[in-house]
Amino acid sequence: LPLKPPLLQWSSMAEKSGPPPAYDSPPAYSPPPTLPVAAPVAPQYAPPPPAAGPHISIPVFITARTNVYGVNPVEMDCPHCNAHVVTHIERTAGALTWLIVGICFFLGFFLAGIPWCLCCIPFCADSCLDVLHFCPSCRRALGRY
Repeated sequence: LPLKPPLLQWSSMAEKSGPPPAYDSPPAYSPPPTLPVAAPVAPQYAPPPPAAGPHISIPVFITARTNVYGVNPVEMDCPHCNAHVVTHIERTAGALTWLIVGICFFLGFFLAGIPWCLCCIPFCADSCLDVLHFCPSCRRALGRY
């Protein structure tokens, strides 16, 4: 025979145990201890500095001369010898000149049949050449246009 677990009866347990135990009352509230507080002190600020006379500002103008080189000689101060000069110019073939010659060669050789003698025109036209500026006193290069 299998054993059956005992049946618990709630009503009988409540009758046997009696009333719940009494709890202690909470402790009485006591306020926190008070500490002596000093009177508030007003903040001390430093007095403003004595007023001086009116502030006078003198504007200082710094001008930097930018040398703008062009196709003509330029009047300027040489940065190397500090002489006030009018630049000496020389015209020379630059990148633009060779680019135009290359385009003329390409068009003449492959496409349009431009005569070969016309490929030299950029070397003769002043507008296709670079302009080099030199100081006539110290002969140093100053700039290129």
